Amino acid sequence: MNCVICNNKNFIYDKNISAKCTKCDILYNLQTEELNYSDGGGQDIPTEEKSKIRVKNALKRFEIIVPHKTTHNIFVDIGCGSGEMLEASKSFFDFHLGYDENKVLINHTKNSGLNTFNKYFEKEDLAKLSSGGGWLFL
Repeated sequence: MNCVICNNKNFIYDKNISAKCTKCDILYNLQTEELNYSDGGGQDIPTEEKSKIRVKNALKRFEIIVPHKTTHNIFVDIGCGSGEMLEASKSFFDFHLGYDENKVLINHTKNSGLNTFNKYFEKEDLAKLSSGGGWLFL
């Protein structure tokens, strides 16, 4: 595996759950698979009850991220879906951004007041974000 940001090949692995790049500190979730829900197929807007359960689970998942947070104030969720990780991130980070190609879910997250973008995340977006000192507007 090569880091998509800096092309580094060295990572610190945590129980096959996450990998942290030793050069740029980006944290990867290793429990993912490639999916395509760009037109909303396969993943619908969750019920309010299901969303609450997902936020509760997301808060638990932040136990993976929080030890690496010492110098990170912005949480970026690539493939943010219906936004539960973004909602949970408000407890840990000053800013949050979400990316997803699912138009239905992005409309839902925007209506929920989350900062999300209906586009594919590219490494150039990270450079814009870090050089802007705050928000990324696309």
